[in-house]
Amino acid sequence: MKKLGIFLLAVMLAVPGMASAADRLPKGFIAMSESEMTWGDAKAWCEQQGGKLPLIGGSSSLRDVPRDPSTDGFGYVGGPGSSGLPSGPYWTGTEVANNPGYSWIVVDDNGLILSHRRQSNQGRVVCVPSMAAAADRLPKGFTAMSESGMIWAEAKAFCRQHGGRLPLIGGTESLGSSDAYRQGVSIDGFGARGSPWPSGLPGTDFWTGTEYTTALPDSSWGVSFVGGKVNVGIGPQSLQFRAVCVPL
Repeated sequence: MKKLGIFLLAVMLAVPGMASAADRLPKGFIAMSESEMTWGDAKAWCEQQGGKLPLIGGSSSLRDVPRDPSTDGFGYVGGPGSSGLPSGPYWTGTEVANNPGYSWIVVDDNGLILSHRRQSNQGRVVCVPSMAAAADRLPKGFTAMSESGMIWAEAKAFCRQHGGRLPLIGGTESLGSSDAYRQGVSIDGFGARGSPWPSGLPGTDFWTGTEYTTALPDSSWGVSFVGGKVNVGIGPQSLQFRAVCVPL
């Protein structure tokens, strides 16, 4: 029996892609490959572990890095990063929108530098929970969150499908600029503008259910991560922001 145990350990150590123990990884990660992989193999490997590759700003495809983006598990550009991981670069699940065959990578966890790499090249692999696995870890007051960005109508439908609704600004479905920026106006789940960003939510843009009433037709308010705090802004409903839902 002792020899069998030694043999099995030797086999495990020899298998490419064997995962590091989850309890030895920094918070927010569920698996890390011991070997480097191409981007396609990395995506498939994380799915086999019950997770996904980290996304930048919650998007599966980006032309440019957005302002104050947050990368699942790693945090936001210029932040402290995620201590405890070996040096990268690490694949993300975000492709480069204007450069087919390339994906974004986390180059350096110390200050979180982002770049991109050909998908056929090798990179390190670390996985974060999929939404199915992570739903119970959403901040209090939220019931569901989309994996990626979607247009406003799709975000509303997503929340309805999950038994909730998009957050409202000031509890209303329609607001002009002066009302939305008024001091103390609260956003469901997020609190007032300038409040600390809810711990556990990626630092990216989220739709609200509040439309913009004034000069811009077919526009709605969004909630933005700016310097670790909650801010609001207006965008055409055709933009792709993530959806996070609150109870009806």
